[in-house]
Amino acid sequence: KLAGLDHIAPEEIVQKISNSLEVNGILDENDHILYLHKDTPVFDGPFSNQCYQERINGALKDFRNQMHEEGQLPNQESILNRWSRLICHLPYAFHAKRVFPEIFMQELVLLGQWSDFVKSSQIEIDLLEQPSMYPKLLKAISKSQDYRAFVAEKIEKSQRASSDIGNMYTCSIFLALLSSLHADHMENTEVEGHKFGFFGYGSGAKSKVLEGIVQSGWKEIMQGVELDKLLESREAIDYQTYESLHRMQQTDAVRKNGRIFSLDKIILEPGVTLGARHYELKKSPQ
Repeated sequence: KLAGLDHIAPEEIVQKISNSLEVNGILDENDHILYLHKDTPVFDGPFSNQCYQERINGALKDFRNQMHEEGQLPNQESILNRWSRLICHLPYAFHAKRVFPEIFMQELVLLGQWSDFVKSSQIEIDLLEQPSMYPKLLKAISKSQDYRAFVAEKIEKSQRASSDIGNMYTCSIFLALLSSLHADHMENTEVEGHKFGFFGYGSGAKSKVLEGIVQSGWKEIMQGVELDKLLESREAIDYQTYESLHRMQQTDAVRKNGRIFSLDKIILEPGVTLGARHYELKKSPQ
């Protein structure tokens, strides 16, 4: 009646319902598609790189616009030149340098240096005129001497620790900062007062761009970190142990001495912290 279908008898519809909704199991003939849930993500490298690149691009534009509105950045000033280091979320060690060629190109265009760069780098004209060649254009930029120098100055130090550790997900941007400061400290490079640009990226394909200024006393802090010793103190595990950890079958600590992070509690009360996991640094059981 609500649909205005007065020509259909309600009794006739009710009689058909039991037949149309019959379910014989999870593989019933009514189910044309069977959906399976996985707790672990499905990885698609090229698509992930594209999402990452688009999101940090958008976040950088928003940051630049905000800086312009606040009068902190002239319209024709390169924001990449403003930052001594680029600290990025690194799903893997070399991710940042592989997705920054497009931003590098945009900054050259902004500064009016793109034509000179094309000439000096001998970029093929076909790559500039055909949209289908855009991926190859970015690859050509990444191989240029200017871009390699840019990576060496602003990105390379931040990826060193990740090369030894691997993907730390949420921790990776903090590891990149630690890696960069550790390298500057070991090479006696003074960065006090320097501005660092931070590119965060997270689930849901979102990015945040932040700016930080290195404070005095950073060298004293890095002296206490001893990143090299921490990496040297790691203990290798065999494949069987790795598999049991991955399947959550491991019930005791892998490391029998020293201090380890362990799960302390999970917030169960409703609110913004529902499901938050709290860890503590404890002495591992003997």
